[in-house]
Amino acid sequence: MKNGNNLPLGQKFPRLSFAKYADFFLAGCKAENIKHQFSVRHIGHVSIEPTIPDEIGLKICSDGLFNINVDANHHLFDQAQSFGYKVAQTFLYDLKKNPPEKLHFQNMKREIESFCREFRDRWLDAVSTAAVIEYLVNTVGETKQTELCHIHD
Repeated sequence: MKNGNNLPLGQKFPRLSFAKYADFFLAGCKAENIKHQFSVRHIGHVSIEPTIPDEIGLKICSDGLFNINVDANHHLFDQAQSFGYKVAQTFLYDLKKNPPEKLHFQNMKREIESFCREFRDRWLDAVSTAAVIEYLVNTVGETKQTELCHIHD
């Protein structure tokens, strides 16, 4: 990892109560496939579409599962980066609730953004950016085409 960022996320971001759970998740990433990881984080839908900025992101669907939508107009590497960031954002929600409820943190926007970038980098290192790109291309569909992938069958 870059610049000695091997401190556990829970220690690096002590004010973010969910960061220690992200450490547990990351520890199991190499042993589990991406589809299983999405199941653990309640990600049920993935779409890659040419979108406008307001439509890109993480949303909760009517079935209570997250939808991650990334922009098909970006290169595959950028899609993988965006994807990892959106997986990080699932830690901002209480997954014990259905639908998941967003946790509230005041005056912590920068810290949360830093956490999401750090998690993204660590997750892409753990599962490999190439594996995420392969998942996006083979499971979700070719970029520049709209397709919805239901993770939970």
